[in-house]
Amino acid sequence: MSMARLTDTEQIRLYLRNHLGGVLDFGYVSTHVFPDISVDNLRKYISRISKEGLLRKISKGIYLIGDSELSDRDRVIEFYTKDYRGLKCGRSLLYEHELIDDEPSLAEIITSYTDGNKLIEQLNIQLYETKNDFYLVDIQFIMEAMELINLRDEMPESDKLAYRAVISTLLMKHYSDHVFERCIREIRYPRKVYISLAQYLDLLNISNKVMDIYEDKLRLCVCKK
Repeated sequence: MSMARLTDTEQIRLYLRNHLGGVLDFGYVSTHVFPDISVDNLRKYISRISKEGLLRKISKGIYLIGDSELSDRDRVIEFYTKDYRGLKCGRSLLYEHELIDDEPSLAEIITSYTDGNKLIEQLNIQLYETKNDFYLVDIQFIMEAMELINLRDEMPESDKLAYRAVISTLLMKHYSDHVFERCIREIRYPRKVYISLAQYLDLLNISNKVMDIYEDKLRLCVCKK
C-alpha cells in the first residue's frame, strides 16, 4: 500500500522542522526546494505560517526559522556562508583573512542560496547571487583568491606582502584548471583579474590555462547574446 503524498503545507512544515534555527530564502526555496508549488501558493503558505510564529520576516523574501542561540546577524551570515553555500567578499573577506584590522559594518556575501542581489538592511548584510555551486571544496578557495585579486586597490602598499601571500597560499593548495572552469560559470570580474590570476599561477610555477578558459567562456557569452 503506497503512502499518501504530503500536502503542500505538510511539505513546507517538514522542511521548516528540519531547518530550525536556519534561514528561509523565498526565492531559493521556490526554485530549488518547492518547484512543484506555485509561487503564489508558496507565498500564501509562508505568510500563514509566519503568523503562527514559526517564521520571522527580516527582509523581503528572507525569514528566520524558529529560534537560535546566535544573533540574527550571525545566524544569517552563517547560513549563507556555511555548508557549501557561499563565501564572504569585499572588505568582509579582507577582514576574514586578517588583512585589515577593523571589521566592516556591512557584511558582504557571495552565495548560491539566493536569487538576485539583496540588501538585508535591518542586519546590514549584502547578498550577491552566484550561479556557481560550492560542492567542490576547492571552488570556494579559488573564488576567494579571485575576489582578493579584485580587491587589490583596497590594500595599502605596506600590506601588499601579506595580501599576496594569502592569494599564493590559496592558489598553491587549491588551484586546478578543472576547478577554475567550475568557477567561471559566470564572468564576475574585469578581464584584468583573470590576467592577474594567470600571472600569479605562472610565478608559482602552476601550469594553467586560465586565459584560454576565460576566452572560451567569453565567446560563449557573446554567442548567447
